[in-house]
Amino acid sequence: MAHQVLSADMAQLISAMRLAQQYGSTVLDSTYRKDMLQAAHVLAVDAKHLLETVDNARRRAIGRLQHPDVTVAASPMSRVSHSQDQLQLGVAGSSAVL
Repeated sequence: MAHQVLSADMAQLISAMRLAQQYGSTVLDSTYRKDMLQAAHVLAVDAKHLLETVDNARRRAIGRLQHPDVTVAASPMSRVSHSQDQLQLGVAGSSAVL
């Protein structure tokens, strides 16, 4: 999916660059340059989002490697029951200390 989006963005940038080169010596030069810059901006933003997604996935994977006993809950309901279990453990642990 990301490959398709970035490929389409790159194709749009190449097309805009060709038009900017073709009409660079005409009155429409500034219009085509602006279109080229817009296409480059779209490509840069999409690439940034892809890199952020990959980085977040990498961080999660490293976190799982460092803490293998912690599992990610599959559904919101299991997260609620997991947090209730932790709360009960915390209450039981505090009463055991007293």
